[in-house]
This record gives sequence, C-alpha cells and structure tokens, in this order.
Amino acid sequence: MCRMCLFTILLVMLTMSCSELPHGVISLDGEWIFAPDSLQAGGKEGWYAIDYDRSSWKKALLPRYLDQIGLPGYVGSVWFARHFELSDSAAPLSVIFKGVDDDAEVWVNGMQIGFHAGYSEEFSFDISAALRRDENLIVVRTDNLGGPGGVYKSVMLAPTSELQTLMRSPLADEDARSSPAWVRDAVVYEVSVRAFSPEGTFKALETQLPEIKKLGVTVLWLMPIHPVGEFNRKGTVGSPYSIADYYAVNPDFGTKEDFHSLVDAAHREGMKLIIDLVANHTSWDSKLIMEHPSWFTHDKEGAIVSPNADWTDVADLNYDNHELRKYMIDMM
Repeated sequence: MCRMCLFTILLVMLTMSCSELPHGVISLDGEWIFAPDSLQAGGKEGWYAIDYDRSSWKKALLPRYLDQIGLPGYVGSVWFARHFELSDSAAPLSVIFKGVDDDAEVWVNGMQIGFHAGYSEEFSFDISAALRRDENLIVVRTDNLGGPGGVYKSVMLAPTSELQTLMRSPLADEDARSSPAWVRDAVVYEVSVRAFSPEGTFKALETQLPEIKKLGVTVLWLMPIHPVGEFNRKGTVGSPYSIADYYAVNPDFGTKEDFHSLVDAAHREGMKLIIDLVANHTSWDSKLIMEHPSWFTHDKEGAIVSPNADWTDVADLNYDNHELRKYMIDMM
C-alpha cells in the first residue's frame, strides 16, 4: 500500500473518530501506561505524583479489560496514567469514565479529584481546580475485586456545563415506574438465618418476629435460603450463594413447611417477607448443572467456568439461553 493511501485512511479514521464526539469533548482513549499494584504500595509511594518515575510501566491501548493488556485473571489494584494537553484551562472541565471495573480513584497533576465505588457505571469528576495550561497528567487507580477488571470503556474530557446532556441516559425520557407504598416506605430488617440465633433455623427466627416488629420493621429480608453445594465448597458450611437447588430450602434451616410457617407468621405481624435470590450462578453440583449443562457459560475448550477466578465454588449461568430464562421466570 502506498504511503499516501495509508495517510488518507488514517486521516479519514481520525476525522470519523473526532466527528463522533460532541463539540468541546476530548477523547482520552488511546495509549496509556499501566502497572499492577498487588502489594498496595502505590498510595504510600506516591504513584500519582507528577514527578514519580513511571519508566518501568507498560503501554496499553484503552479502553481494554485487564486480560487484554496482559493481566489475565488478575485481582487487585492496577494504576493507569497518561498525559494530555490543553490550550485553555479557564473553562470548568470534567473527566467522564463510561465504565471501570470495579472501583476507581483519580488524580490530575498529583491532586486527588475523586473516588468512585462500583463497577460498570458511568461517572464523572470536575477537574478544573487541578488543571494546568498545556501539559497535564491524569492517573487512575482501579481496584479489581473479581471479574475482567480495568478501564474497559471510554474516558473523555468535557465542559462541566455539558455533563447533564452528555451523561443523560435514554431512560431519562421515560416515566419512572410507580412503586407501591410498602416498597417506598419500607423499613427493612436483614436476617442471615444461620447467624441470627443459636439454633440458626426458621423456627427460631419465627419466635422473634414480635420483637423485630417492635423495631418498626415492615419488611423482613432473608439472605439465601437454598441448599448449599458441596463440590468445591468454601469453608465448612459453604457460601449461601452457592445454590444447589432453587426449589428446596437449606436443611440446616429447617423444612419447606418451616419456611412457609415463617412467611405466614411474618404476614400475621403485618410484615412482608422477601428473600435474596441468587440468579447469576449455581454450585458445581446443582440440579441445573446436572440436568442442563448447556445453560452455563463455557470456555473455548467447552468447559463450564466460574464467574471469575476467585469464585471457585460456583458455575456461571449463561442467560443467552432462552430456556434458562424461562426456567428462572417459572421458578420465581
């Protein structure tokens, strides 16, 4: 390919990329540098400082997941940095992150400008107080608690005055769903059945409902009540989020009849009862994995996988499967 042809293609790509951004918005997608921080040393050693030596950091094109930049299965902190230039720093400016997994802390020119907890959410920080004319440095520390991790969606600079428009969700034009009064005004009391009483049973909890009612509680919220899987179990009793059978209750807590008795007793006290339903994964010896292995997420070799490297006691459900969706709807 001739150099002029290649130049023309690159120019067209650049023009298309820039034209997709609203006026005044600057994309920070592209080449960053990064370094993992498994020992949590970055904060103490000032990895966010302007004069910190980052010569050993590696290059990466963002947005990308961690496994796409050479950190497959990594759980922990990763630092990212890049320089950007501004010809005018007078107007209020914000940085917008379209999605980070999981938490993120951000510095501009060595000044901490914000911390965001939670993955896959769009968020922004006003960076006006930290900006300089000409060259600036942005540093981002991400805390991957499990799963893909990384700065996996676009990063951009935008006039602070335009944030409401730029971050407006398509749902903003829809009417909010109406909620019944018992939801809007709920006073919720969370209960882990095993830890609530020495007996750790539905019946023991039922005897305490009048005392719970005196606290002003209107909704009783139970942590998972289903049987816990045994294969790849974590700890002695296993995680309550490793579901073996959606149509049964944990025998440690009692019987189905005991559970229905608890529900009836809660209703007599004027309380609603809700349960924590674990719908994203099951135990490795669950009824679903035995009867419907195709409903689970598989790797390239065809093996069923966990949602992430740390959740070794559960297998990931794949909701691309229509039959799985029908099963879950019927079960609920």
